[in-house]
Amino acid sequence: LVDEMKKKQEERKAELEAKAKERVTEYSEKVTERLLAAVTRLDDITARVETRINKLLEQHGAAGLKLDAATAKLTEAKTAIASAETSAGAIMASVEAALATEDPKKAIEEVKKEIKNIIEEIKNAHELLRDAVKEINKAVTAFNKTRKTSTPTNTATSTTN
Repeated sequence: LVDEMKKKQEERKAELEAKAKERVTEYSEKVTERLLAAVTRLDDITARVETRINKLLEQHGAAGLKLDAATAKLTEAKTAIASAETSAGAIMASVEAALATEDPKKAIEEVKKEIKNIIEEIKNAHELLRDAVKEINKAVTAFNKTRKTSTPTNTATSTTN
């Protein structure tokens, strides 16, 4: 009788552990999917900003438009996005390794820290993209001011009576 109870208890424990591992795996898949979706959106924004920089340089680069600061911020953002994408892609492997350890709870805490770091990388990349756009706007504004002051304008109006 005692052996049967212990056997049932062990079966329930194993069943609960399997369900817990399944929940953790599903959660991790969803988190990974969301992180990769955020990275994809940032990639799209990066491409649009890069296109805008190239177009502005093509149109006004010879006239003195300087977008070096914006280009530098964009390059930093690309690096941060690539790092976040690589890290996000490795989450599932980390989860599988964590679930295979003797103390999965402790290992999962490490994976949660990794996820938080990836989220910070994504936020940093987003901020860098925002800074790149700000730099574009500053450069264009400064360029337009110099064009207006250096280009003579005819403000005299002729009136006929």
